[in-house]
Amino acid sequence: MGRDGKLTWVVCGLLLAATVLNYLDRQVLSLTAEKIVAEYHTDKAGFGELIAAFRLSYAAVQIFGGWIVDSFGSRIVFSAAVGIWSCAGMLTGAA
Repeated sequence: MGRDGKLTWVVCGLLLAATVLNYLDRQVLSLTAEKIVAEYHTDKAGFGELIAAFRLSYAAVQIFGGWIVDSFGSRIVFSAAVGIWSCAGMLTGAA
């Protein structure tokens, strides 16, 4: 296997790691449901509305995401998305 083949697998591994982290990050709301309900003094219906709002906004952004990738290319968009998502995670941790 040449240098290009190895680089391809490294890139695939990085993409897999980013995808797994993204998936795990979306599961945090479900894992912390009891703490969120207790902290904000809401009931399960209120928490369900929070989850629905998150998922609807996520789905709405995905519609535009395809257009953005087609316009700017996957390399630029994926790099920017990982950077923005990392900054958002750091700001969440700081809060």
